[in-house]
Amino acid sequence: DWPPLSRFEAAKAAVDRFIGALPDLYDADLDDLYLMGFSQGAGLAIALALQEPTRYHGLVSLVGFAPRVDDTLLATKPLLNMPTLMSVGLTDDRIPAPIAAHCRQTLIDAGAELTYREYDTGHRLNRDGMHDLAAWWRDRAG
Repeated sequence: DWPPLSRFEAAKAAVDRFIGALPDLYDADLDDLYLMGFSQGAGLAIALALQEPTRYHGLVSLVGFAPRVDDTLLATKPLLNMPTLMSVGLTDDRIPAPIAAHCRQTLIDAGAELTYREYDTGHRLNRDGMHDLAAWWRDRAG
């Protein structure tokens, strides 16, 4: 069974501390944050976006999953119009097709502006996926 949103609290706190340190460490602009994660990191990225959607400008889920989310939260459309890329490996043995489909539906139900891509690969991002990811970022950098 996939973890509920509440199971991400400790990881969320660690990411919050890291993000808070970015301006001092790298002179980062906290007004232009995007989230990207692979596998479990994608689950964390989705959890963060669902909990603090106004903090982030976009979301990338690479062969990952979405945490279990209460329908009441989804009804508020927390990711309304958030640019989101979801990449799925069709032969992924770690994130099987039903889980990927659930993740996709969660993002749709949350209101994300979803770009969904499937690739003939397992639990990784292949060359086509890397090209699509680069194009997605280029579209946002303009």
